[in-house]
Amino acid sequence: MLSSRNTRRTTALAVGASASLLVALAANSATAAPTPAPTKAPVATNASCPATPGVTPTGINIGWVGSKTGPAATTFIGASEGAQLRIDQENAKGGVNGRKLTLKIYDDQTNPSAQISQVQKGLGENMFGFTSTTSTVSMYPTLKSAGIPITGFSNPAFGTDINAFGDAGATTSANPTLAPTQVLEKMKQMGATKIAIINHATASAAAGQNALANLVPDVGGMTMVLRISDSPAGAHDATSEALRIKSSGADSVNYSGFIDGGISLAQALKQQGVSLKSFAVAGLSDLQC
Repeated sequence: MLSSRNTRRTTALAVGASASLLVALAANSATAAPTPAPTKAPVATNASCPATPGVTPTGINIGWVGSKTGPAATTFIGASEGAQLRIDQENAKGGVNGRKLTLKIYDDQTNPSAQISQVQKGLGENMFGFTSTTSTVSMYPTLKSAGIPITGFSNPAFGTDINAFGDAGATTSANPTLAPTQVLEKMKQMGATKIAIINHATASAAAGQNALANLVPDVGGMTMVLRISDSPAGAHDATSEALRIKSSGADSVNYSGFIDGGISLAQALKQQGVSLKSFAVAGLSDLQC
């Protein structure tokens, strides 16, 4: 199923190139051949593409999955609106090979079971593919078995699976060469030499931060001095974490979790008089700044 979906997706996106190639071949034959002139090859059109779920000659359906409600809702405020803006920009340019994109929102409520049911609902509503701003760990097996393309972050498969497209951060600890060191390089530019890597207790956050930890040796002049993988989700009393960071001698922190949790940690570090050269919080930090 996966290979067939990949084949259909490639066909849908490459139809314009295929049409140009057919026209070019026909033109070359007409120039070189004597009479009688060869029959001109038919030009491919959107209507002539193989049937693909979620794709019509005029449109493509895409699903957005994220936390509109639930504990992570405040972390992802504006995420679906940002996705819609990007869709609008593409449609203003004519869409994809003349097909306009339609985005439908699915709220996973920051709940693994709800995420799976929302994706199943999207499959029933004929989505071609999905994009996500939250963890995809729970829904990914469903998407993979159906051969559905997905873009997003926080899933180890995004480092290895040809039908999953990671857009930021480390994705796999199994093969760290497939994960970018951009965030670590930025922290190093800010003076970081001893890093504490922290995540709240979810499978996706742990996978991403484990991968990040594996990348530290690849960034010269930086060592990991503390690893915390069970930080409470959301707002919490982070005094004990701040004290552990202070005791470790870390001069930088990379935190993966809900923004409220990152703010709690920042406040606790300030209360304990901890001064950092860099403090990166997933979803809150901008690598361009």
